[in-house]
Amino acid sequence: MRQQPKRIMVVGLDSGDPDLIAGWAEEGALPTFRKLFETAVHGRVKNPTAMEAGSAWPCFYYGMTPARHGQYDGTRFYDPKTYKDSKYTPETVHQWPLWRLFSAAGKRVALIDVPYRFRADDVNGVDIHDWGTHAPTGKNSFATFSTVPADLARDIETRFGLDPLGGAMCDKYRPRTLDEQRTFRAQMIDRATRKGEMAAYVRDMERWDFMLAVFSECHCIGHHGWHIHDPEHAEHDPEIARAIGDPVKDVYAAVDKAVGSVIAKADPDTLVIVYSSHGIGRRYSGTKLLDKILVRLDGGKVRETSHPVTRMMRNAWRSLPVGLRNALKPTQAKLYKNIYHDGFVGNRENRRFFEVLVNDRTAGIRLNVVGREASGKIQPGAEYDAVCADLEEKLLRIVNVETGLPLIKEVTRTAKAYEGDMRENLPDLLVTWNRVGRLSRISSPDIGEMQHENLSYRTGDHRPEGVFFAFGPGIDGPRDLGHVSVCDFLPTFAAVLGVRLKETDGHPIEALLKAGVPTMERA
Repeated sequence: MRQQPKRIMVVGLDSGDPDLIAGWAEEGALPTFRKLFETAVHGRVKNPTAMEAGSAWPCFYYGMTPARHGQYDGTRFYDPKTYKDSKYTPETVHQWPLWRLFSAAGKRVALIDVPYRFRADDVNGVDIHDWGTHAPTGKNSFATFSTVPADLARDIETRFGLDPLGGAMCDKYRPRTLDEQRTFRAQMIDRATRKGEMAAYVRDMERWDFMLAVFSECHCIGHHGWHIHDPEHAEHDPEIARAIGDPVKDVYAAVDKAVGSVIAKADPDTLVIVYSSHGIGRRYSGTKLLDKILVRLDGGKVRETSHPVTRMMRNAWRSLPVGLRNALKPTQAKLYKNIYHDGFVGNRENRRFFEVLVNDRTAGIRLNVVGREASGKIQPGAEYDAVCADLEEKLLRIVNVETGLPLIKEVTRTAKAYEGDMRENLPDLLVTWNRVGRLSRISSPDIGEMQHENLSYRTGDHRPEGVFFAFGPGIDGPRDLGHVSVCDFLPTFAAVLGVRLKETDGHPIEALLKAGVPTMERA
């Protein structure tokens, strides 16, 4: 009879690219992952269509698609009553994440830096929240490190210190020079090392029923070191690359070592999952350009690039130290918004359609619908369908002048791709960019020719698939399971722990379960 796992340990990589992991594992640069490929069950993680960047982790811990949990961007959502982007709060997320489900069932839970969520005040165990993450939930994208129980924070700070980035979202650093890249790489390696030590410490506190610890360093170095790693990137700097080597590979190696130290001493009755949420690659994106395209398609005019004074002020703002920018922003909110967020056109309430944030691989379009938006312009039904079809046809005709290829890879109508009671909160159309080359000019019969000003400080951006590995009692490896839905992991964990789920969009992964374990009931 196959032995059944009694507890679960998940060690997560936020945006560790599957192809990088596979290639560097094969050459021996990532010995932990090489061993996992050789001994563990593994597979690719399939994320929700066109929404992987901000929804990958929420889908993992809710076991549902964005059409059911509503979190399509990691930290914010579009409000049809105000036409503004609002921050998620505990009150705006109505589903129970896995730690709340398991805690309510009496299971002991340990959490470390789980992305895109709020501190779990009702956890039956411990939560180390926003110690060192890619996108902190604190004000102005600065982390407010805290723990449950509260007195654990002092112990963690004493043993492991605080985030080497000072709690700031890594985007605020924008490393470009050789010295900046060296410093940023060192900070990422330091944070990964300390996170590994912290996770091992928490692992040994007690025999948890469920533990989830997440490393964010692959995410951060992927955004800001890709142009050094990738010699084909339009912004590649060969001199920095010769001087520093590959900062992306160096950080992956540090994470590999830290992950190995955590999983090596897992209890023998534990199902161990090493899980990377989604990938990373070159960032060529038309996000924020799309809103100007939509104005043109609706017969309007718009400034294609920023005013020279605005560009000068933006560069001056970004040259300020991170701490000073954070201190100045509350008192200069309007000026900051004009400098920093000038990619969108505005005046949403008076337009028929407009761009909303989803991610940089795929942009969103929201239609101004009567009865749904506060000042709706488009009638639901036949008119809505006609506008969607017209937009899709015209968007797919746009060409990237530099490459001669279509600007847009595909346009997805969310009503056809998703089902769920939160679907009305999602963008109506999802526009996925064709990322074969640099984007600076576009053209079509409908919009004429337009210039694109790249406002991003990231050189790497997300790819849709993740990767996972699993080993433990009763699991036969090595074995490649192919593609597995992100929504399948929570039902699997619930089945192992004997917790009943009322709602999920996934199914248990039978290869990770003891033969004969009943599947959970579906509501």
